[in-house]
Amino acid sequence: MYHTKAQVSIEFLALVSFMVLTFVIYTPFFWQQQLDIEVEKEYLIGEKIALSVKKEIDIAVMFGSGYKRNFTLPKQISNSNYVIAIENKTLKLRWKNRATEENLIAHNISGNPKAGFNTLSNWDDVIYINT
Repeated sequence: MYHTKAQVSIEFLALVSFMVLTFVIYTPFFWQQQLDIEVEKEYLIGEKIALSVKKEIDIAVMFGSGYKRNFTLPKQISNSNYVIAIENKTLKLRWKNRATEENLIAHNISGNPKAGFNTLSNWDDVIYINT
């Protein structure tokens, strides 16, 4: 009778050991997947910010001279500062080692948007941002 109890204990320990080993083997795969999800999330947030600025500029162009609007952008992307620059009708948003770009319909743009509060206006077909 004691022999049976010992066998059950050994089988239980073997089963628990197998489950722990399986968990240890699969943990790095789960961590990598979580890291990939975080990187994709950061990129989508950056892309959303760039599209938001593009939309604001495009609306200013469509409404024409006299248009003025204030808008706010997030302070950071996943605890990282970012920079927005407009060069040759292209809006470029950079953070960490990542970047995204959007083409703009406006020809004349003065100034650059920034994290936080922004003012955008259209006077005589020139888009002024924070100037």
